Amino acid sequence: GEQRETVFPWIVDGENMIAIMQNLEQLLKDDISTTFLHRFGEAFLPLVGAHKKSAKIRLFDGRDQQEELLALELTRLLERSVLDEAANNEKIKSFIPEMARDMAKVHEIMTSSLQFVHWLETVDFMRRKLKEGRKNA
Repeated sequence: GEQRETVFPWIVDGENMIAIMQNLEQLLKDDISTTFLHRFGEAFLPLVGAHKKSAKIRLFDGRDQQEELLALELTRLLERSVLDEAANNEKIKSFIPEMARDMAKVHEIMTSSLQFVHWLETVDFMRRKLKEGRKNA
């Protein structure tokens, strides 16, 4: 298997990182396709160099502008990845922008965009392992 490496703090702008990861895992489990994980990497990693461990997506100098733009793109990707069964769920529709903002904050504290992609893949790995555990229970 491939190795993924990511380092992150327990708290991100006052939010518990584990809670952010659990919220994303819940979306991936029931409501959105994992295609957005791949689309994000495909769209953004070429901008910084696919294997650069220190490069980060930077379109603006200001952190707020950077986070806002990234949150908008993540919202778009998440909305396009909503599964048919969840397409009419207003709770999911209203939660996606909040999740995208949290994800943009996580990206901002990561040392590189590659590490952020590895973080996303880690959340997906957790989702798969939890799914296996539920099947075996």
